[in-house]
Amino acid sequence: GMAASNILIGRSAMTRGTLARTAAAFAAAAGPDGRTTERFSIVFLTGWAPDASQPKPARRGSATSSLAAALRVPSSPPPKAD
Repeated sequence: GMAASNILIGRSAMTRGTLARTAAAFAAAAGPDGRTTERFSIVFLTGWAPDASQPKPARRGSATSSLAAALRVPSSPPPKAD
């Protein structure tokens, strides 16, 4: 992996030796044109848990305006069940 977790935490700069070894590793893996193909995954996680201090949802059907009106789209009747 790219080992990029916690990238915002203070880190010291890489040394010249580390950069030289990294460049050598990339050069060894490079194709005849000098390019390398790299793959990485981006993982985004979030967590949530209800809390007593959070507002409760409004009672179903208590809205005073429709979502269609707010979005300015024509409303249509619900489809009939078969």
